[in-house]
Amino acid sequence: MAKKSKKSRFGNPARAAADAAARANSVPLREVRLDRAMEALAPGYALWLESQGRPDADIDMSLMVLDDFFDLYRMLEPTTDALSLVPGAVREVLAAAAAANPQATFALRSGVRDYVGYLVQASLWTGTPGELAELADVFKQPAWPGVDPASLASLALPPEGAADHGVDLDDGWDDDGWDDGGGAVDPADYAFADVFVPELAAGQFASTARESPLWKNVESILAWVGGGRDVTTKGVLRKKDRAQAAVAIRHSGAGLLGAAVSSSYTAAELEAEALDRLALYWHLLTSLGLVAIEAGRAVVGPRLGERLGDEAATLEVFRDVLGQFIFVSTLSGSEPGRYTSWHVDMASFMAECSSENPPESAPLVQALESPDTAHPELYILARNVASWAAEGLVTVDSHVTVPPAFRREVADMLAEDFHIKAVGPGAKKQPQQVTVDAVLFDLDGTLIDSTPATERAWRRWGELMGLDGFEYGSHGVPAQAQVEQYLEPARQEEGFELIKALETADTDGILCKPGAAELLASLPDGSWTIVTSCTRGLAEARLAAAGIAVPAHMVTADQVANGKPHPEPFLLGAARLGSDIAQCLVVEDAPAGLASGTAAGAMTLAVAGTTDAADLTAHYVVDSLAGVAAAVLPNGQIQLTLP
Repeated sequence: MAKKSKKSRFGNPARAAADAAARANSVPLREVRLDRAMEALAPGYALWLESQGRPDADIDMSLMVLDDFFDLYRMLEPTTDALSLVPGAVREVLAAAAAANPQATFALRSGVRDYVGYLVQASLWTGTPGELAELADVFKQPAWPGVDPASLASLALPPEGAADHGVDLDDGWDDDGWDDGGGAVDPADYAFADVFVPELAAGQFASTARESPLWKNVESILAWVGGGRDVTTKGVLRKKDRAQAAVAIRHSGAGLLGAAVSSSYTAAELEAEALDRLALYWHLLTSLGLVAIEAGRAVVGPRLGERLGDEAATLEVFRDVLGQFIFVSTLSGSEPGRYTSWHVDMASFMAECSSENPPESAPLVQALESPDTAHPELYILARNVASWAAEGLVTVDSHVTVPPAFRREVADMLAEDFHIKAVGPGAKKQPQQVTVDAVLFDLDGTLIDSTPATERAWRRWGELMGLDGFEYGSHGVPAQAQVEQYLEPARQEEGFELIKALETADTDGILCKPGAAELLASLPDGSWTIVTSCTRGLAEARLAAAGIAVPAHMVTADQVANGKPHPEPFLLGAARLGSDIAQCLVVEDAPAGLASGTAAGAMTLAVAGTTDAADLTAHYVVDSLAGVAAAVLPNGQIQLTLP
């Protein structure tokens, strides 16, 4: 990583960015051509990102990053070709960006890497194989180590050889596209501090949350959005509005680190930093649905005002924002089991800030006050920690410390990926609460255990249909869809009628799942129903066997055109209850059902058992419904407490 004092054709990076903006009123023909080329490429690039499983908010961020990159890149390469990047120029852009704002460099590096990956996979790349191989080396993420205040010599470097992977063209790609940069590292090779959680006073989390810059800025941005703001078709703020929106983010807890940054940065650099904070908040708000994009307008999420009028619901929203910010600060760009040294170093330092022996702030302050002489890796770490402090994730005095009220969230987020554990009197995991208008339950595997009966019926079906070696393994998928998978069209009607008869007749051993009956009994009529892949007759037979009354508005497989994982079943269930699907909780045990609920736009609660918890993707996961409690709030909403 280049020091801030390294010579560059940019000169002052922030001034270069300002100059790029100033050129807007006098645009040469070559830049018009580049802009047109990028306008033509952007839709295809966005679709490619979507095909990689990127959410809309990430796609918006990638398009913004690419726009910023070319503003600088074209200064180095006046004859810019959007289909071929010069490695040396890309390297200088990244070095200059790192000098101006190290935290943003990771997003910039990743965004440009994605763009090159798209060009290659779409066969649009016009550069040479040698340039592509050199770019693979440019895109390697540098190590950003944690710091022992006693000595810079003890910087926690990655394992020897961790970043030594080749730059040959054949090695520049993995199964998912462009190499993830920086060399994959194994978190098991690192030692992490324990997160110390003291005993918290009643209301301590709520009071800390309300006073945090993170929440105050969220409120300010939501107020700025107000009745709506114009955005691009992908939900990106218009350039004309960005400066005004950035002013709304006026709360900061950066303290000593913020003062150190201000003392060494120009007004233009600080303005660029403010826009980076805006990009962060826009990502948080749109990815969590607090701001919705509708027909070229950004609007406050549906019924958000009503949720923020309730104390418990407000804290749920803040926990979501805090968790997302912790993720962005430590795990952005990672995949489960795949991490760079940056991810490990950021997680390690955040855990240290949450420990009984937090790091001293002096080395970070000195690095920010004297960036030209600071160790470059210490300077980069200091810039990142300053961004945490700005939002209140850490407080800075003589030490850098995560507030006690937030440490449980830090431990919960990081423990999923690293060997980090919470200790101390407050370490016991606190119950989670979710507030909704209605609850949509799956039946088999969620409310009742019908697995033995289901497997018996399908084994017999396979025998009677003459399917040698048939094995049932599609839990949560409608029977009709499974019949169509195994039988030719001429036999499908016969096969469907047979499995309906076999399943309806076999109810031996069907039982209510632990906690299910108690939970249903606590919910008022009209606030819940069942959405099942069973036919109506089969669902009624199994409910009777388990001793559960058939609820009003039940949705069964024979009442929808598209079964799970299509969103139609849960959308119909919400409509029948007269509820907004975004204010419903889908309770499911199967991946297909959870995918259906997610696609519909509901919150999801996964019940492990049929499928291992590690293989279930949902907003919340519990081992069983035992211990899940429901209460009716004064406004009629349902508040569920999860163990």
